[in-house]
Amino acid sequence: MYKKGVSILLAVLMMGLCFTQIVVAEEGQEQDILIFVQGKEMRDLNYVVEKERILVPLRALSEGFGYEVQWNQEDQSIDIEKGEDAIHMELSKVEFIANGKEKLMDIPPFVKDERTYVPLRFVAEAFGMEVTWDGENKTVIIGAYGETKDYEGELVTFTLGEHSFTLSMTAEMKEAIQWEEKEDRIDFYDALTKEKATDGASGHLYTLMLEKTPRHPVPLIVLDYVEDTYLLALAESGVEWSLALEDSEEAYTKSKALLEQCFKSYTPAIH
Repeated sequence: MYKKGVSILLAVLMMGLCFTQIVVAEEGQEQDILIFVQGKEMRDLNYVVEKERILVPLRALSEGFGYEVQWNQEDQSIDIEKGEDAIHMELSKVEFIANGKEKLMDIPPFVKDERTYVPLRFVAEAFGMEVTWDGENKTVIIGAYGETKDYEGELVTFTLGEHSFTLSMTAEMKEAIQWEEKEDRIDFYDALTKEKATDGASGHLYTLMLEKTPRHPVPLIVLDYVEDTYLLALAESGVEWSLALEDSEEAYTKSKALLEQCFKSYTPAIH
């Protein structure tokens, strides 16, 4: 994938994907599948698996992040819109319309346990989402964390193993964030806390690592996935600002937000 590039729709887009590689153990069983949308894991989506397809309740689309979803009771149809993009589906029909063009699904929307479920691989494609399926880790990846970079900065090159990449860093980011490059990881810190804390607080924000699995106990961002390897940004899960240093918590919180914005500029140097 190694390609730059939200919404709950984006999340559920992943869940409608049709993967020929997916092997479903039993029809209708929920599977332990990780779903990452623009780098972040989407949880508690109540998806189901039917005919080797992942589907989610229609309601999940509407509880969201910028996509407008409408259920039309009269003709049992569904409209999904954002900007100039629009999708129209009808219950129990495999035909649907995406941006004015008629297309086909291989499983229609259906009702189960009084919920309307929608197969969204087709929605993902209609909205231009790039999709990757990692069968080994039962993980779906849609979009890229870097698809929404909206600033300009100085390109800084980093290297992990044989993988090199750049991050765009503004003057503010460089002042607020420090980093240490090691053979197998890159650690990022809040500069104020790291330099001035006297109570043992490190100011640690994130660690970048190459891993074979995205399954970790800490929050993380998937920055890339290629050749069965993930570039992960593992978040610090503890309290790493200084309780004794004035303004440390505020500086730490700001630095974390700046770093997450910086990660959106991720660009691989070598494919």
